[in-house]
Amino acid sequence: MAWYSALGEAAETARLTDELSALRKEMALIQRKLKKRGHAGWSAAEEQGAELYDELRDRLAEALPVVQRQAQVAGRFARDNSTAIIVGTAVVGLLIALAASRR
Repeated sequence: MAWYSALGEAAETARLTDELSALRKEMALIQRKLKKRGHAGWSAAEEQGAELYDELRDRLAEALPVVQRQAQVAGRFARDNSTAIIVGTAVVGLLIALAASRR
């Protein structure tokens, strides 16, 4: 009987070893698939980020001359009308002070 029990244990050990080997192979396959999907996802995200950056750069390049012109116009207006700006700022400050004191 002892040899029969040992034979059953050996068969069970062999079966478990085979199952473990199959599970390891399946895990390796899953890991390879995940790596491929992860790499593909990363590449797609990287490409999409590059496209967004290029589009943003192009739009900024288009808008930059307009912003520069507006800044020049604002600078000229400030130089030409410095007294009006100072008086306007003072009036706005007084209005804010009056509104705050009524509360």
